[in-house]
Amino acid sequence: MTRTGTFATLCGSIAVASGIAVYAVAAPRGAEIVRWSMGGWAIMAVVGVITGLWMVRVHGKPGSGFLAAMGTGMLARLFLSAAVALWASRHGIEYVWAFLAGLVAGYLPLQAFEVTWLFREARRHDGTR
Repeated sequence: MTRTGTFATLCGSIAVASGIAVYAVAAPRGAEIVRWSMGGWAIMAVVGVITGLWMVRVHGKPGSGFLAAMGTGMLARLFLSAAVALWASRHGIEYVWAFLAGLVAGYLPLQAFEVTWLFREARRHDGTR
């Protein structure tokens, strides 16, 4: 399997696992809480997987591709999160909290994985493994 394929498999698995955890915590609180929390999770997970794959593909290559991928991921997450948080605030504070919980659960595991993956790749390329 290629390194991009391996990254996609692992990253996707982490995203699915965190989505299952979000659903399990939100489900007892009702359908609306599930929708808002899964929405937050989806923003972070989908953008994270897509831009993470982009970063892996361009990592170590000359040019500004890596910075473009990283910047796109950060800005997409920021603007989507802000827009949906504003929308959630019009429906009630409990939905804002559900949305924020989903954001955190979708972001942290994938971000930790991306940073670890890219750090290890950089070390592998430098020969300092």
